[in-house]
Parts: sequence; structure tokens; C-alpha cells
Amino acid sequence: MRRLVTGLAGLRPVWIILVAVVTAVLVNLAIYGVARLAGVEFWFTAAGGPLQVLPPVLTLFTAAPLAAGLTIAAVVGRWWRSVFVVAAIVAVILEIGSIFTLTIPADFDTGSTLSLSLCHIAMAPVTVIALFALRGRRRSQVQKASDG
Repeated sequence: MRRLVTGLAGLRPVWIILVAVVTAVLVNLAIYGVARLAGVEFWFTAAGGPLQVLPPVLTLFTAAPLAAGLTIAAVVGRWWRSVFVVAAIVAVILEIGSIFTLTIPADFDTGSTLSLSLCHIAMAPVTVIALFALRGRRRSQVQKASDG
């Protein structure tokens, strides 16, 4: 993991965020695709009636919070380097916690619940790697400034 973080830390923050978002979306779509091939249909009941989780919704629900959180951390990290560690802890708590607050309470079948829970779990390593890459980038910038 250290080699991956170090490699990503050489990129500009916007690229680190983009790589993380694309990776998370592709991993979640792969989980979704395998589940669909296994017969999982992702239906649940909302106030307006039955709804199905489709790939565009999964993509949006993966990309938007991850991009927003990483962007906020990158901006705040310019002034407060410890934000990356705090953000990693908070992100994992939110990603895993949302299984219990959003996925399980919805009336999905077992296959849908397990698949969507895996999507939440898959976000954690992607998020942590991206945050530590952003942190490593910040550290290398500080070292360059003090050397020069």
C-alpha cells in the first residue's frame, strides 16, 4: 500500500481525487455487475412505491460523496495537515456506518443488501489510500519548500 500511496502522491491533487473516484466507481460497478449476473435485482420500497438501484444511481452515490470529501480534505489540508488522518477515520466510520443506517433498513433482499454493503466496504480502502496520497503530497511540498 505504501508504494501505491507514494506513487499517487506524485500526482496533482485533482488527479489523485479523479483516480480515486474512477477506481471506486469501477469497483462498485463490478460488484453490482457480478450481483446482477447472480440474479440480484436491487429493488426496494420507497414512499412512492418500488424502486430499483440502477448503475447511474450507484455511480452518483459513489462518486459525489467521495469527490466532495476528498476535495474538502485537500483544501483544508493546505492549512491543517492532520485533516487527512481525521478524514480517513471519519470516512471509514461513515462508509461502514451507512450500511447500518441506509442499506440494512431499506427493504432490500439479502443479495441486494450484501452487494450494496460490499460497495460500502470497498470504498474504505480507496478513500484511505487517496487521503494518504494527498497527505504525502502535502508532506513532499513542505519538504521541497524547506529544502529550497
